[in-house]
Amino acid sequence: MFNLGCTVLNGQDTLSEPEDFVAEGILPYFTDAHDIPRRVLRIPKSFRRFVIVHREPVDNWSLGPATLLGDAAHPMVQYIAQGAAMALEDAICLGHAANESDGDFAQAFLHYQDIRIVRTARVQISSLMMDKLNHAKGIERRVRNSLFEGRTSEQYYDRLAWLYTPPAYVK
Repeated sequence: MFNLGCTVLNGQDTLSEPEDFVAEGILPYFTDAHDIPRRVLRIPKSFRRFVIVHREPVDNWSLGPATLLGDAAHPMVQYIAQGAAMALEDAICLGHAANESDGDFAQAFLHYQDIRIVRTARVQISSLMMDKLNHAKGIERRVRNSLFEGRTSEQYYDRLAWLYTPPAYVK
């Protein structure tokens, strides 16, 4: 079994169910690739296509005795690969809030939401920005390249410290 992740911008924003399509549908996207990946891509008889959808950040996940977490609260595109990490952080934070709530879960849910909402919105927005950077063309690509040229490894890591440093309640 192969798991190939390929992102193609085609303007389609809805797809009710994943759909199958033949290998010939994917091969044109790899015409400039090295021969080995192209040979691997010819092995499967079909592929499954999924449309990646997202929602802009919202300011409320909770209503009385119910709350959301993970993708239900803050779905995000894949460009910084943090959806599962955010869901795990949500679960830990929600567990702490519920444990400290003295049985007032509606209040615990609002407290959890208040703690998490800015961080998860930042990840959602940052991931969308990476989408734009990754798929830049023309002058936007040149601007993107100029932003990153000459940076040291340490500078890259420093700019991502906010993302990979767990919040205090996770430690």
